[in-house]
This record gives sequence, C-alpha cells and structure tokens, in this order.
Amino acid sequence: MSVVNQLCRYLSLLIWHPIVTVQKFLEYCAYIFSDASPDSVFQPPVMWIQRTADAYLKFHGVSVLDVQKIPDDGPVMFVMNHQTYAFEVPIFMSILYLRTGRWPRGLADHMHWYCPHKVILVYFGAILGTREVTSAHMRNKDDIIVYPGGANEVMRLRNAGKYILTWGERT
Repeated sequence: MSVVNQLCRYLSLLIWHPIVTVQKFLEYCAYIFSDASPDSVFQPPVMWIQRTADAYLKFHGVSVLDVQKIPDDGPVMFVMNHQTYAFEVPIFMSILYLRTGRWPRGLADHMHWYCPHKVILVYFGAILGTREVTSAHMRNKDDIIVYPGGANEVMRLRNAGKYILTWGERT
C-alpha cells in the first residue's frame, strides 16, 4: 500500500469514526430520554472496546488469568471493588469482552439516573441497580457487574487511611 493510500485511509478513519460514534451516541440519547427501553438496542461498543483495551494492555502490561473458569452458560455476577474515579470499569469490561465475548451489565446507583452522565452509562450498558431490574436481567441470562461499595469507593480519598467497605442495607 502506498504512503498516499495509507494516509487517506488513516484520515478517513480519523474523520469517519468520530462521526459514526457521535451518531450512535445520539441514537442512544434518543432512546434514553424517550419511553423506549435502552435494553432493546444495547450492543457493546466494539470499536471503542478494542482501542481502549489495546492501549491499556500495552501501557500497563495487564495479564488476564483463568478466563476459562467463567461458566459458558447462564448469567454470571461479577462482584468487584471500585478504584478511585472508577477507571477500572471500562478496562475490565473491555478485556472481559475481548477474552470471552461477554459484556456484563453494570448496576448503577439511583443517583446516576438524575445526572447528565446517565447517557454515557447507558451507552456502555449500565442498568438501574434495583433488585427488580437485576433479577429481570439475570432471568434474561445477562451477566451483571456489581460494585457493592458504589460511589463511596469511587470518591474516597487515598490518604484517608484504610478503607472499610460499608454495606448499609444492601443484600
């Protein structure tokens, strides 16, 4: 492939990918703010996944072990702890998707549904973290990812000493 062809291909990807991404994002916005369920249109954002996971794996040298132990059938609930600012969420989900083809639906606290960033969370598959919604998705054989510490873990200060998970009334 000539240098000119490579340059044209690169420029078209550079211009076209953001347009397609914005278009898909706006479609999700329309679903989120209408009465339609975002579940009816949810698909993992594959192009974003590949780019994010590749960059993260190259930079941090992350290795993924024992993926074969995840059951092939039935729903799986992944229980994890948040890191500061929740940067691990898209990375974990991206790596899991690349290794297994599974994209768990993240349980999101009620407060996210009142914030503008709800659009982004739903775009990446978040669902309202109630027992009813979770049970419905598990019956539908959807994988679930839950962070029991929630926002308390995300916003904690690192220099505040040892962190103790607060369960409250969660079961």
